[in-house]
Amino acid sequence: MISPSLRTILQQEFGLVQLLDEHVLDGGFRCLNISFSSDGIRYFLKQYREKRDEHMQQVKQAEQWFALRGIPLVLPVTCRSGDRAFFCEGYWYSLYPFVQGVQLTASDLTPHHVASLGIMHARLHTFGSQASPSDYGPFTFWDREAFFRDVKDIEHMVLTTPPRTDSERQALENIRLQARYLQNDTKRPEDFNLPFNHLLIDDFIYTNVFFDEEGSVKQVFDLERTGFGPRAYDLVRSLFITCFDDGWYEKNFEFARTYLKAYQTVYPMSFEEFREGVSLYTTHFMHMTWLESAVLLGKSGRHQALVGAANARLHHLLEKKEEIIEQLFVA
Repeated sequence: MISPSLRTILQQEFGLVQLLDEHVLDGGFRCLNISFSSDGIRYFLKQYREKRDEHMQQVKQAEQWFALRGIPLVLPVTCRSGDRAFFCEGYWYSLYPFVQGVQLTASDLTPHHVASLGIMHARLHTFGSQASPSDYGPFTFWDREAFFRDVKDIEHMVLTTPPRTDSERQALENIRLQARYLQNDTKRPEDFNLPFNHLLIDDFIYTNVFFDEEGSVKQVFDLERTGFGPRAYDLVRSLFITCFDDGWYEKNFEFARTYLKAYQTVYPMSFEEFREGVSLYTTHFMHMTWLESAVLLGKSGRHQALVGAANARLHHLLEKKEEIIEQLFVA
């Protein structure tokens, strides 16, 4: 599980000689996360999918930026060389202390959890507005040409290996719906009326935080896709994933209003900005193929559990976007 090359670096850079009880952690659907023990201490080894040196430097700089301003981030263990990440066998890694905290499924969330997430997200954006864009690259949005290349690959695969499970059939439906939508939506990220003026951590969702026993956010982790972009997009993405992962019932809409209202108590947002954020998120979401590719091309069983939620989100954004915006916004 942990390769000989990784073991050598863990020994040289962190003094970890004997690695025990190694196992792959749930989550990390696009990279490998491993937990292990050494000398009675448990660690979390994170593999990053981003391979550019400059982006990894940006991620580590962003961790320090937010931590120094009081955001309770899980910070990496520093290498003996002074670095907070290392490169091995084609991937960047960071070593973190293993945190014993409360992590919840979507169905476990309560209004208190959701409100705490909204407040923490507003704090992240408040500090993110103070960062200098000259220190960070722009947030990476979609690649239209890459999307249609992926669609072509998937359609070619379907000709020889038709979908066999319900999840595979649903994934194929997703990608075909997205392709039809994007035939008419040719907008670029800069076409939206939103300023790219906040340092975003991008993946602030319920699965990337630890809660305390009272239900408040205790620690935040995973800044892998950090970059400068519009806060409205980042807010909308987190809200849709956190509040609607387990359904689109009245409870979910109430959770989303609670999230947004809590956010607004710290960092207000206009209806126009929120609406434009939903539109930008919709177009970005329509360009995403990693899940469908994993299910249809990679035949990944562990990704199939995510297809249903993606399918529901896709249909709601396609069919009820304006209605949803009106239902969610809290002045």
